[in-house]
Amino acid sequence: MLKRVLVTLTSTVVALGLISGVSPASADVEFPTSGDVIKYVFVSNKPINDSIYWYDAYGDGQSFPEDPSQRVRFNNTFVGTDGHTYWSTSRTFTSRSTYQLVGGYISADYQNDGSGNNYVRCSTFVNGVQTAFEYAEGRYATAYC
Repeated sequence: MLKRVLVTLTSTVVALGLISGVSPASADVEFPTSGDVIKYVFVSNKPINDSIYWYDAYGDGQSFPEDPSQRVRFNNTFVGTDGHTYWSTSRTFTSRSTYQLVGGYISADYQNDGSGNNYVRCSTFVNGVQTAFEYAEGRYATAYC
């Protein structure tokens, strides 16, 4: 009797989901595909950095700035739990690729102030789930995610 009730209840829930257009979550954060939301977050302890790189919605590599003689300026700031001010930027998009590549990096600008105390970090998220995180410190710091 209990088995019959559970089967009926499960069938009803699935049917209602199909009727309403809601399907069970099928996104695999390890192998993102078309329709998945990808987000990159780049953070630095300096407002000016050398470059950032990421794969776009079509799996093509993008770098900013395109002119290597230029630098990246981050405009968003926040105070970390350590009390220091950090600068950040992010890129968010919905994948249009069947086999979505996810990866990026941020490179510090070694000319920032000559002190060499650069800190950068890079994070990736697929459908809101963090899939990679890396940080680096030093004059030529580059974090890959």
